[in-house]
Amino acid sequence: MIHELRAATSIEQKVQLLQELKASCDKVYALKRHFWKNAELLEFLVQQMEHNIGALLQAGDECKQADELEFAVVVLQAVASMFRETEVLDCRATVLTNKKEPVLSKLAVLLVKYTDPKVLMQKLGKGMKERSDDE
Repeated sequence: MIHELRAATSIEQKVQLLQELKASCDKVYALKRHFWKNAELLEFLVQQMEHNIGALLQAGDECKQADELEFAVVVLQAVASMFRETEVLDCRATVLTNKKEPVLSKLAVLLVKYTDPKVLMQKLGKGMKERSDDE
């Protein structure tokens, strides 16, 4: 799956792949177990979130902002699905407490910093106001 996500050339392709991943994991518990055996996909998703939230806040095009926001939501839905019903997996704890790549702390910062709708709308609104002032 990670190879397909990396090869995806558009945000729409990435959204579709993540939606398929989430749907599959909701149906097949073994996929969740496989997800937690290696931190690579989770790290990739968190990196994508960082990149896309930055792009969301800088995008001048409202359509692009909508795409970036949709992608961020789908990533969060996929990761949330991976967390569901996997509390007992030792490999999950290992991935989340990895000292080399503090993916959990990065995810927490993203969630705290950018999921407050007031803050997000304020940042988006400020960007839109600046663009309208430039015109």
